[in-house]
Amino acid sequence: MSDFTPTPQMIEIAGAAREKSTMTADELFEAIIIGVKRRKELIIMGLDLCYNYDAIVEAANAEYAESVGKSSTEGMSDDEKRQAMLRWMLKQGEGENVRKQEP
Repeated sequence: MSDFTPTPQMIEIAGAAREKSTMTADELFEAIIIGVKRRKELIIMGLDLCYNYDAIVEAANAEYAESVGKSSTEGMSDDEKRQAMLRWMLKQGEGENVRKQEP
């Protein structure tokens, strides 16, 4: 894995995922990065942080679109979709959010 410094939110997410995983912390951080970067449903679901991936993606994209002044999620670039998922994932690492979430 490349050198990086995990954010406090990533540490919380990995900690929550670690409760039900046999993966090491490094493996969990890498899964978070790959899951967000490649928008891989199986990886995100495998971290056991959400019940309904499609609903999470839809909500994350809508929230991001609104935050950047877009009227809809249609036409969002792949980078914008990755940013939306990253923002959702980091939000899950904030305090009481670190458990399975439903939109």
